[in-house]
Amino acid sequence: MTKNLPTVAEVIQFLRSVPRRTSLFKKMELRELSIISADLTTELDKRITQQERLEQQEKERHSIIQHHLNLLKQDGIAPDEVCACAN
Repeated sequence: MTKNLPTVAEVIQFLRSVPRRTSLFKKMELRELSIISADLTTELDKRITQQERLEQQEKERHSIIQHHLNLLKQDGIAPDEVCACAN
């Protein structure tokens, strides 16, 4: 006999409702809530770290672009001239 497990999207949709979420949490044992809390904290920390890393990479990318634009400017080349040559 196979179980019809809900999809991730269905679970997310279910948990978007505050009353349903509250009702679910009230029915759970303290140990289960602790496990979920620990898992959420771990995942949240991972996501925050990942977001910070992406933001840092974007800053570095922007800095490199600015540096190259400044070098072009020093050589008397406008950025749109470079784009025109590329076409």
